[in-house]
Amino acid sequence: MLRNFKYVVGLVFVFVLILSVSVGYANEEQQITVLLDSNPIKFDVAPTIIDGVTLVPLRAIFEALDINVGWDEATQTVMCTKDSTIIVLQIDNENAFINGEKHLLDVPAKLINSRTLVPIGFIEAATGANVNWDEQTNTVIISTAE
Repeated sequence: MLRNFKYVVGLVFVFVLILSVSVGYANEEQQITVLLDSNPIKFDVAPTIIDGVTLVPLRAIFEALDINVGWDEATQTVMCTKDSTIIVLQIDNENAFINGEKHLLDVPAKLINSRTLVPIGFIEAATGANVNWDEQTNTVIISTAE
């Protein structure tokens, strides 16, 4: 009887171990990479998927594109400028503005661990860069070359 109990406990242990390893691999597969002109961008807050939309940290990408990024804590508003382009968006608001023109976001900008994340489509609209999503590799590909 004790021998059967040890056998069952051993099987349960192996099952739990296999399950935890599988969950670890599943989480690794969800990691999203962002390439800017073939160069990876490092983030202190990881890109994520919300409601089927890929969201990326705005500041790191915009600064890599030489776009100035400002933040108004009181209104939770991001203000960005480059040359004569002015970009304004507010956390949890589905509207963003590029040179005063309203752009509807796929999902509102989110504040995650003090970082503003925006849909990848907004990066394209705001910067004019070509933005693509590679679903097989979970990679956002941003190209500035024409």
